[in-house]
Amino acid sequence: MITIINTASDYNLSRNANYIKVITTNAQYPENVGLKAKGVFNGMWTNNNGDTMTVQWGATIRTYTFGIAFNLATMNLTSFSSLGANPLNYIANLVAELNSDPALTTFFFISKVYASIEFEAKLPGTVFSLTLSDTTIYDAMFFEENPGTDDIVMLRRENYKIGLAIFQETQANSNSFKKVIDIYKEPFVDTIEADIGPILDTCLQYKLPDFSDPFTTGFLCEQLSKKFYVVTTEYYGNPILAYLNFTTFNYTSLKAGFGKSMARLMKINQLNDYYFLNMSFLTRQKRVKKIARTQIEALYFVFPQNLVGQAAMRVKIYYENGTAITVSAFITTPGLKQGNVWAFNTHNRYSYFQNKDIVRLDMEVIDFATNNTLSEKFTYIADDEVYIDQRFLYFANADGGYDTLRMTGKVEDSLDFEYEVAKRTPTVNDLNSDGDSVMLFNQKTNITTVFSGYVDRETILYIEDLFLSKKAFTSREIERFGLGGVAQIQVLEIPIIITSKTLVRHKTRNNLFGYAVEFYEANSSELPDHTYHRY
Repeated sequence: MITIINTASDYNLSRNANYIKVITTNAQYPENVGLKAKGVFNGMWTNNNGDTMTVQWGATIRTYTFGIAFNLATMNLTSFSSLGANPLNYIANLVAELNSDPALTTFFFISKVYASIEFEAKLPGTVFSLTLSDTTIYDAMFFEENPGTDDIVMLRRENYKIGLAIFQETQANSNSFKKVIDIYKEPFVDTIEADIGPILDTCLQYKLPDFSDPFTTGFLCEQLSKKFYVVTTEYYGNPILAYLNFTTFNYTSLKAGFGKSMARLMKINQLNDYYFLNMSFLTRQKRVKKIARTQIEALYFVFPQNLVGQAAMRVKIYYENGTAITVSAFITTPGLKQGNVWAFNTHNRYSYFQNKDIVRLDMEVIDFATNNTLSEKFTYIADDEVYIDQRFLYFANADGGYDTLRMTGKVEDSLDFEYEVAKRTPTVNDLNSDGDSVMLFNQKTNITTVFSGYVDRETILYIEDLFLSKKAFTSREIERFGLGGVAQIQVLEIPIIITSKTLVRHKTRNNLFGYAVEFYEANSSELPDHTYHRY
């Protein structure tokens, strides 16, 4: 028997590496039990309702019942003929029931041979002790494929290996899968472990969000996750033979900002259930947050049901004079289904935080038709503090959304030089001034160091997880003139590579923490798939 255990906990989506652990046992495969190659059940068949047949091998016993009248509750068999059952109908119906029982089909090929039922062991060369019994009206017979070779046993442990294959959905909701992992290895004390995180990571793509349009308040994100299923196979024999295959139910894996080795499989409903039950936005940051008026914040939310045309982001706007109004941004994107992700962009400064009198925003997703709240509440507070060296960093988080960090401390730029040289042996023709090496390649990288300002301990722990993300970028604002010469501020996203190998916490007397981050800007508009942060 094979059991698959995912060693990462159900909802700890950010910290644990993903290991598939496969445990095998000998319980169903005794080493010293003789197994005959073929067994045949035949005899004089009658149409008595309730006649039974019993198959026994090892400690496993299965009883199957004939029936003229179909009975769904007891799964009795029927000929499905108004003329009543006949021997061939009986056998055909019984074979169908036998083949629907995994306990039998795991070990035997079961087929109808005219008026007989034939059992053949799936693994050539091994033998079972198979016993067929019946009611008194039947004649059960057992035939050996190789007479005179009773009780010849091939030990199951010879050249024994476990195979692990993982199949990935090719397109969202397509139910079309392709094999992306295929490995097998010898188990140690009936157990094998396979770290599939790095391989899954190459199967999951995550594009940067498009914040370039300042008038866009909401946008539909790509599919949040991909489906996988696992097939394990037992191999043994010499030459090696594939024997037992076990196919699991579907798992899902997040298309999120996991670092290398962190992609993991979850049961298909775990992710959706987690967010639906908690009505959570896809972030772990504090639900009350101070932000600059020009700061990009996108709240990602998984839809619990089909609410096209009814769902809305309800925003309560508080003014400096103590008054407040409530507005709703409708979600009208067609095709929203359960599990789709929708993001609300607070950077739409022409509606929110444009007015200096606005001091706070409360946001939540609602069903506009019923006014029922679908999400938790998120509060943004306007921070008008001026920081000369302010920078914004954006990270794909482990939940499938994006989080924004506002860096308010001193910015420091430095240059990192890399030289590639080739050694050579000086000759009598070389001068001392020639040196003893040849320069082949020089490279310069501009390193930027930014400081966070001071935050509380809860925030610093959440930030540590973000620095494991392999999808990060910064932004620049550029002014463009649109129709009628009206100036529009456009945000340009620039991918970055984090180069910090340590995160030093600078602590104040008030138990606040600050940290410095080093990064350099990437050349392409998207991070290459093979690029990972080192941590």
